[in-house]
Amino acid sequence: MITLLLAGLVQAGDFTTQADKHLRWKGYVETQLGTMVLPHRPEDDKLPFFNTNKVRLDLRAKPLPGFTANVNTIARLYQGTKTFQLDEMLPQKFHDDLALLAAFAPEYASYTFENEIYLNDLYLTAQEGSFRIRVGRQPIRFGSGYVWNPTDPFTTIDMLDPTYEKVGVNAVRAQVNLPFEGLLEAYVLPGENLTKVTMEHTGLAFRGRIAAGQWVFAATYAGFQDTAGFNPTATSMEESVVETRRHLGGLEVTGEILGVGLWAEGAYNSMAIPEGGWRSVTPIGEEWWVEVLGGATYTFPGGFVVMAEGLYNGRGIGDPYEYSLEHWFAYLEQDIRYLGRGYGAATLQLP
Repeated sequence: MITLLLAGLVQAGDFTTQADKHLRWKGYVETQLGTMVLPHRPEDDKLPFFNTNKVRLDLRAKPLPGFTANVNTIARLYQGTKTFQLDEMLPQKFHDDLALLAAFAPEYASYTFENEIYLNDLYLTAQEGSFRIRVGRQPIRFGSGYVWNPTDPFTTIDMLDPTYEKVGVNAVRAQVNLPFEGLLEAYVLPGENLTKVTMEHTGLAFRGRIAAGQWVFAATYAGFQDTAGFNPTATSMEESVVETRRHLGGLEVTGEILGVGLWAEGAYNSMAIPEGGWRSVTPIGEEWWVEVLGGATYTFPGGFVVMAEGLYNGRGIGDPYEYSLEHWFAYLEQDIRYLGRGYGAATLQLP
């Protein structure tokens, strides 16, 4: 799928009201106009334009000394073209399968941007000196990349969102501050379904960071359940995804040279693929791969900001058209992050 997004952003400044010293509100409003150039859309069709209106409200309270509670809610309203047919987006080799799918299960033959309102974060923080513990659905940010983060396996960035927000994750987080802007963090992540928490499906992560002048270095380890492949004999889309334990070790660096901001991330990944009738991106057996990212940004005297970023996905196949239909569905549902081996992004921010 080849897509192009052209977007404009009008964002209101943060608004804040001080109810009293224990309670604080803030938030923002943004609107975005976009379009997509789809590879198999009929030539006589007009470009599909869509508009996204987004509101975020944050509430921060201090119920007791040393404790804070945070809640934020996001609402999105989509206008214009909201539904895209998959046969216009996916490779032509799937058109017959998609036509059959449209006849018997039309809800799976298209992709729709649904209006939504949801609780993005809800967490409680306790702090004593340099030690902090946080419990609840909270923001987790590993890595320094703007668009992709190989060292962050738990959250993804919405590329259609100019604020690059990430959805909150259920976690228990312990953090201690160290000298030289150092930081040590430990995470326990029980998953999204809190009614079925098991050790097998619980994620663990450890992260350390230290600064040296203008440069910041960090290292990450994570162990968690991830998509390993697909079961072609499954009777439903939900049951077709096969998960096993994945281990990730990552390094990152951020700094500046001659006014150019630079960042890089690298992650080594390994996971065991169960033998049997599974369909995987890579051969059956113990699977390992690397993901590497690099980026740069520069601010011109007039206030123009340019940014470029590139990602290498060692797990990917060189030709995305070699992927199966199951892989494309899993990609659209965000069960897997990447299709293909190389990605690039560039932005221009006006003053």
